[in-house]
Amino acid sequence: MILYSPHYVILLKVQSVVKCVVDAGVYTCARCGSHGFENDACCDGGVLVDMSSLHSLSVRKSTKIVQFESGYTHGQLYYMLSKGSKLVVPGGTESYVGTAGLFLGCGRGLLTSLYGLACDSVRAVEYVDEKGELRNASSEENKDMYWLAKEGGGAFPGIVTSFTVQAYNEPDEVVVTSCRWSGKEGKEFEVIDAWSRVQSKFTKRRRKMFSHVKITAEHTELAVYCFGCHGEEMEFYEKETRELMMHVEPMWKREGHLNGTKCSETRQSWVNFHRSSVLVRNEGMTAMVRDTVKVHSTYTGAVVLDTWELDDSETRKMIHWLKQAEDVLHSNRLSHITFFLYPLGGEAVQSVAPDATAFPWRSSKSVLHYKLLWKPKNDEKEELMKSMNDVLQGLLDKFQSARTFYNYLGKHVEGERERVEWYRGHFGNNLERVQRVREQNDPTGVFGIPSRLPPRLTKNRT
Repeated sequence: MILYSPHYVILLKVQSVVKCVVDAGVYTCARCGSHGFENDACCDGGVLVDMSSLHSLSVRKSTKIVQFESGYTHGQLYYMLSKGSKLVVPGGTESYVGTAGLFLGCGRGLLTSLYGLACDSVRAVEYVDEKGELRNASSEENKDMYWLAKEGGGAFPGIVTSFTVQAYNEPDEVVVTSCRWSGKEGKEFEVIDAWSRVQSKFTKRRRKMFSHVKITAEHTELAVYCFGCHGEEMEFYEKETRELMMHVEPMWKREGHLNGTKCSETRQSWVNFHRSSVLVRNEGMTAMVRDTVKVHSTYTGAVVLDTWELDDSETRKMIHWLKQAEDVLHSNRLSHITFFLYPLGGEAVQSVAPDATAFPWRSSKSVLHYKLLWKPKNDEKEELMKSMNDVLQGLLDKFQSARTFYNYLGKHVEGERERVEWYRGHFGNNLERVQRVREQNDPTGVFGIPSRLPPRLTKNRT
């Protein structure tokens, strides 16, 4: 008698689905966290493979190499690694985001300045290929597929079933200093200016820091994080954070209220820092994404900038429009628009060559990202949100950056020429290799929604 483990049975099912799809002449897509913007986690017209039941995990403690299956969300994975080994992988910020989509799509997060992008720590992937066969890709085997697994995102021609990733010691404490100003105080430009002045220092590996700016019509927030900081690291953090906040609010104090400004400092363990998500309960494994209620529809977009500083005139136009648009949102009982400013560059990211992974923008500094959220009610309101999204895309285009970040794909475009340029924004000079690897490993188009994949180099292929 042959006994099969649950893991092996699930893998057989995935392989069988791919073989069935090939026989039927359709295509398939995989998902885990269902977090894809603009319905990217769906598979319209194809067969969707839900990977959320794949949850095996193994750790080589001597080398801190972790192998985990592609069904984990980040909160689940962080919890399991913390509980068993006190390790962490440089993944995403939100606990409910699927690890597979983020690692394949490059992945920036709170630990990017320390360890680089999520894809930089990938050592190997296991995947089901276009024939339904289980394969491995690493620096020694199927090298092109390994290269594309690091930022290929949805262009990766296969279904990844597990990742082998370099892990690191979990920070014993996360310190967060955050200040919030009301929208009426008009501190947006001062906050952005103050933030941009310190990023060249904050993104050095030895500082163990992260910071971001969040702007809505109601408030502006500036937050600074330090991960496992002690001694001189903590002294630097406290000194620089105080000076940063005082640049915006000269009479700022560590705690308390000042002219409507609320500042606070929190200290938590790494795992508790991520346990606010509903997906991380009962030892991190209770809820799946499908158990949560989706209350918002989302449009998103981003540009990658080669400077910390934003163009002042275009920033003012963007903020002015944001405050005007809020009246439209409220009058239609819709939700809100949020702008984020994150660091993307730094020593850890720049230490990797632009062609070593599919992500080319290693010299970039920051990401300007927006989210337009609304509660869907009817077709009329959806059309309104589409028109607002078009305006937002136009505002971001004015920042004169053709660079974009795969995890924040933004609005999909139609037309072959437009799609080539659109994907060029994601892959730069790596686009031709992305196309070539995809064609060689998925010649019949088994994986991914055709309209959302880079146009083929070879024409007239069926």
